[in-house]
Amino acid sequence: MGHWRKRGSSERAAVGGLGRSMRLALGWACPVIAIGLLVGCDSPPEYAGELRDGKPDGQGTLIWPDGRKYVGELKDGLPDGQGALIFPDSKKYVGEFKNGKRDGKGTTTWPDGQKYVGEWKNDVRHGRGTVTWSHGEKYAGNFKDGKRSGHGTFTFADGTTYEGEFDDGKPYGKGTFTYANGKKYVSEYKNGGFGDDVAGDRPSAPNLNLLLLDPIGG
Repeated sequence: MGHWRKRGSSERAAVGGLGRSMRLALGWACPVIAIGLLVGCDSPPEYAGELRDGKPDGQGTLIWPDGRKYVGELKDGLPDGQGALIFPDSKKYVGEFKNGKRDGKGTTTWPDGQKYVGEWKNDVRHGRGTVTWSHGEKYAGNFKDGKRSGHGTFTFADGTTYEGEFDDGKPYGKGTFTYANGKKYVSEYKNGGFGDDVAGDRPSAPNLNLLLLDPIGG
């Protein structure tokens, strides 16, 4: 059974096997759902780190049975401050947390090479941010509630760019394509696409899927 020992004004949990006392210490927060961290009392995470008033508080490490791992600052039992969250599929978030959720500035990387650097709020992308893909595509602009929203620029792998407004993750209204040869074309996104005029006019044919489908990981 794990045990606690006093260390100054805080306490520290032993790294050994998690005993009933430690499970109860974490169980107070089980009803809270935050970034999938605390989802119930049946399988609480193992914890090694500082405690205050029976709750994780300070620097510590949380490890869940499904392989998720959090290393960083905690407050009142929840990730709060700077930390890193690593998922079983090797996706990784490094940045700021608030009340158990990604909140503030942070970076998420995926095993396939996708990367997001920017602002978060209430556990979703919100504010300014940049997404890059492994084949060279990039989106830089605004996000709202996890999706592209507001002004942004999408750069295709061949150097073509699209600049305009986005809504609910997709282009919205008029935007400008600029091609590698300097030629520009202004078009309006409607009815799920840009229309044949854009397809027939552009000198190169970048894959529009990443621009239209908002395939950004969580």
